Amino acid sequence: MTEFPVERRNLLRTIGASAVGASLASQSVTGQIGSEGGTSDGELVWDEPFETGDEVESSPTVLNGILYVGSRDNSVYAIDADSGNEQWSFETGDGIRTSPQVIDDTVFIGSNDNNVYALNSNTGEQDWQFETEGSIRSIIVANETVYAGSVYDHVYALNATNGNEQWKFKTDKSPRGLTVVDETVFFSTHPTGASTGYTYALEAETGTEQWSFSHTWPGYSLTVANETVFVGSDDDRLYALDINDGSIKWDYYTGEVIRITPTVYDDTVYFTSYDERIHAVDIEDGSKQWDFKTNGQSRSSATVAEGTVFVGNRDNHLYALDADSGEQQWSFETDGTIRSSPTVVNGVVYVGSNDNNVYALEAGVSGSSEGTRINLGTLGHHHEWAGTDPGDPSPPETGIVEGNITDEDANPLSDVEIEFVDTDTGETEATTTTDEDGEYDIELQVGTYDVIVDDPD
Repeated sequence: MTEFPVERRNLLRTIGASAVGASLASQSVTGQIGSEGGTSDGELVWDEPFETGDEVESSPTVLNGILYVGSRDNSVYAIDADSGNEQWSFETGDGIRTSPQVIDDTVFIGSNDNNVYALNSNTGEQDWQFETEGSIRSIIVANETVYAGSVYDHVYALNATNGNEQWKFKTDKSPRGLTVVDETVFFSTHPTGASTGYTYALEAETGTEQWSFSHTWPGYSLTVANETVFVGSDDDRLYALDINDGSIKWDYYTGEVIRITPTVYDDTVYFTSYDERIHAVDIEDGSKQWDFKTNGQSRSSATVAEGTVFVGNRDNHLYALDADSGEQQWSFETDGTIRSSPTVVNGVVYVGSNDNNVYALEAGVSGSSEGTRINLGTLGHHHEWAGTDPGDPSPPETGIVEGNITDEDANPLSDVEIEFVDTDTGETEATTTTDEDGEYDIELQVGTYDVIVDDPD
């Protein structure tokens, strides 16, 4: 069995090739996998980042091959997820820090100009807008209703079709992290200064308060899993609250404020803190699993895809960490702090930066974001949350296998049949024959193959 030299295109999967079943007295079989210009983990997918006119704190939503994101240059953008080319943009009256929600060909976005907008996802044309009393910092769509949090003390419920107000709820200050689970709207409030903040649970249809939890300091964004609300606070703790009454199950102390949306994947809650660490904590009892030291505070929220945690940081880096151990897989440095929260779709991680750019990077995994932050649509989302098909997936990775067949005297052998068998399935995926110079080349989907050379005798 002769091993082929292999060059990996993106470190996700490789084509390895070996010659078996041949009875030639002497043979030379060589191959090379990959294509020029290929990318490795953490490298740019687009020719260059997509540049906006100001900082990008909004978290990307990717649906049907289009990336939607807001910028503090007042605009929301639709960008081709494969090429990075702009499809359309829509300008509001002020900066956009919220993350787009895309449902049934409509993009919903909140702006610092106090308005909630509904836009046609294909053209960017406005369907409707609704004016509130303050800038919009959080938005979520569920049950044909748009829920929006305004910094001046209200959560609004709007009809998703026409923008008509259904109800509004008076809060103490600045609702953050709106999330809808089981006909209940959850959010926290973040008053200015050292005032007490609250985590609320409201009936989604009527806005009736079900319960509230009082933080001794301002609360922040949250996520929900396992009958538990996980929420960070300026009292340096992550709280696990009972979903039914808001009572404390456990809390985890970091020593610095926690101003992000946690994400839960499997039995672990992942979150960042101003202690410059990324934390992984058991969701049942709050016991520490691991933490990872960065070089800056973080306002970016993590996502998990195929066992890798992705999260941005104020040290300008996007980190990729092993979800089980916290070991760094790779990192990518931008020219600004990263407050945007990453979204992974079809093996590409998308994230904004305060250097005004949106980046698309090879994730080092082949799948898409999992965990509650994405799957509940709290900060960015993809097709699974929207309840749609993922759209046209990226084309399969392919590479070229090339080589030559010779006899024992190194004479080229023409018209020799070569069969490529998938080592996992045992199925023949392709066949080719050598030319008059004994050479062959064939394009194959990335994988692992046995190469069977037919004995010309």
